Amino acid sequence: MIERLRERFDGLSARALILLATIGVALPLVVTVIALAQRRWYPVLDLAMTEFRVQDVGTRDTPLIGLPGRIGELPDQCSHPGPLSFWLLAPGYRLFGSSAWAMEVATVSVALVWAATALWIGYRRLGRAGIALVAAIIAVVVRGFGLSVLTQPWNPYMPLLAWLVILLAAWAVLDGDDLMLIPLVVAASFAAQTHIPYLLMAGAIGLLAVGVVLWRWWRARRSGGDGVGPPRSVLITIGVFAALWLAPLVDQLVRDPGNIKRLLDHFGSPDEEPIGYGAGIRLMLRHLDVVGAHLGLLFGDERFLEEGFDPDGPIWAGVIVLVLWLLSFVVAGRLRHRSLVALHSLLAVTLLLTTLSMSRIFGQRWYYLTLWAWVTTTLIVVATLWST
Repeated sequence: MIERLRERFDGLSARALILLATIGVALPLVVTVIALAQRRWYPVLDLAMTEFRVQDVGTRDTPLIGLPGRIGELPDQCSHPGPLSFWLLAPGYRLFGSSAWAMEVATVSVALVWAATALWIGYRRLGRAGIALVAAIIAVVVRGFGLSVLTQPWNPYMPLLAWLVILLAAWAVLDGDDLMLIPLVVAASFAAQTHIPYLLMAGAIGLLAVGVVLWRWWRARRSGGDGVGPPRSVLITIGVFAALWLAPLVDQLVRDPGNIKRLLDHFGSPDEEPIGYGAGIRLMLRHLDVVGAHLGLLFGDERFLEEGFDPDGPIWAGVIVLVLWLLSFVVAGRLRHRSLVALHSLLAVTLLLTTLSMSRIFGQRWYYLTLWAWVTTTLIVVATLWST
């Protein structure tokens, strides 16, 4: 029987494997959202505003900017950059009955799209082994954040799986897969528009990926490929980026002041002093604590949240993880393993951006401002183990 199952598994196409893996990693979310149908609840505060905005999609009041955020002082608060989260939730929200529960179903539906995209990227990088590896990463991430986080349509939570897609797609581009610029720009735009802490990191990683592709094209031209035109992937990416960011631009043009200007004014001249580089480095090391977070998953879920609630906790585990990762980076370089070096290089850039982003936090270091860092740490663990 085992041999028959193995033969059937080996005979499955890549598309079928990705579909099965998506169903497998998403099963806890699907079961949860079915169970939530038995519980009546009424959105309040941010969730209520989210439902109002989702209801507006497709009407004359279609949202052009994101959810109002803790950015500035009332009544002059800014909103998060863009409306993509509202737009992507709207189809599922209407399909499942336009209720609070339907908004949770829509949230899970969007999460499934990011999971399937991540698995597809894994297949393009490492074949069937890549599907298994990414499925394991997603399973860890789902258990680490917990089902309540990944089924809740709150803007700090919705981009968590999109951040995984950003990192995997950027790794693929650095490893020579130019086509992955397209899912990269989609996921990066979604994350940056939905919750502004992603804007710096997602934008910088996207620019790095485009720069790498253009650099490869320039080298090809210098090597005699005079007939080689601009990379098609870059041209498509520019077009997709322009389409995805058209709504915030329209808002800026029709309102005075527009949301973009308000954001620039706020972050250009903040009312509070940021926590600084010293505190930023410490917070980054705190989010490398695989002992409390990842090993803690052996005894319970939502460990990423629990560790995030304690930004002043111990950093010794993070220091050890950082040293081990740096050593594994050296090993990968000596092995001249192209894919592994590309992954380590991306993670190095991401850690620098993480530190910079965390150092710019104003006031209270709320756990939701840095939740994405646990996804980065999970990939650091994978890269370190892969290098041994």
